[in-house]
Amino acid sequence: MRDKLAKLVADRLGISALGAIPNRYAAGGYRFSCSGSAALDRWRQLRALVDESGYWPVILGNDKEVGRILGVTESEHGQPLQEILNEAASQSAEQWLKEREQSNLTALQKAYGAGWQKTVAELHGDWPERVHAVTSFTIPFEGVGSGPPKAKVEIGLFPTKNDWEVPAQLNFGGWNECPDPAAHVRMMKKWFEDYGAELVGVNGDVIEMSVTRPPSTREEAVKLADQQFLYCEDIVLQGTETIERLAAGLLGNNVWFFWWD
Repeated sequence: MRDKLAKLVADRLGISALGAIPNRYAAGGYRFSCSGSAALDRWRQLRALVDESGYWPVILGNDKEVGRILGVTESEHGQPLQEILNEAASQSAEQWLKEREQSNLTALQKAYGAGWQKTVAELHGDWPERVHAVTSFTIPFEGVGSGPPKAKVEIGLFPTKNDWEVPAQLNFGGWNECPDPAAHVRMMKKWFEDYGAELVGVNGDVIEMSVTRPPSTREEAVKLADQQFLYCEDIVLQGTETIERLAAGLLGNNVWFFWWD
């Protein structure tokens, strides 16, 4: 398979140096380096070849970020790919969201006592007059997309045509408030079906997705923002501060950004 993939990307894209990504829990993938300024074009080119190559491309960041994201695939603390996929299939995304919401409410009740309802209400607000949203991908750049392109980033190629299986191959998540790998699989599959959302980049604590059918109404955007808050609280609690501000940034936006502290 490596020879076929190497020939395909060499002939079509001029990519001649594929390194192996060892993985004790799934079939291994491959990686190569390019400049941060070229990373998004490379991703789009490789995405266009997925049906033929059988490999999903993911921008992984610089050497330090690659070490963090790929570390689990060689550690003793991961979970076999098929176990994660079976776990993901055992529960719907809707069921997981409902459980996540109840878990959050229970935690708020414990932390704030009688004042927990006020805390929940503070997550909501008026529709903002000005929108502040992440509208471009950040992983290939210094800072949070505000700096110059990184001198070098790695792009991984993972053996699946389904982007939502990549977090399972990486054993991504399960620390702090970041959902476990099976939850990432459920939510990414749901969002692909609902919005055409596809995985573009992953580093140690960030996931970025490209969206072909973003919400087009405020009602739909708020519904999605509720889901994204349950999936990634930090984008509200340490970012937009209200669900409505998050929703305003999702309206018509083709880029999704998730970050876990």
